[in-house]
Amino acid sequence: MELLSRLAGERPGGQEERARSPVLPDSPPRKRRTPALLRALTPREVQVLRLVVQGHANRQIAEELEISMSTVKKHVLRICAKLGASDRTQAAVMAMELGLVSGP
Repeated sequence: MELLSRLAGERPGGQEERARSPVLPDSPPRKRRTPALLRALTPREVQVLRLVVQGHANRQIAEELEISMSTVKKHVLRICAKLGASDRTQAAVMAMELGLVSGP
């Protein structure tokens, strides 16, 4: 039971332990990272990212921007790499949270 209490964040005697998030001195606030991320993304990558945020598929993005599907895929891969995202959905969420682009 004590192990379950610890996992639930309770101290013995029923007192809850407040979760403490570690503050990493090397972690810049997100707002400071935003201008750097905007500079890291090319204007075309920003266009592609905006369309990804709006929910467009690669084919739709290719048609709208008059580029090939493979070029769209390369842009999405570079965007994910620059944002540190594992996929296009995470990149879109990060872009909205950071204020890089507005939502749909």
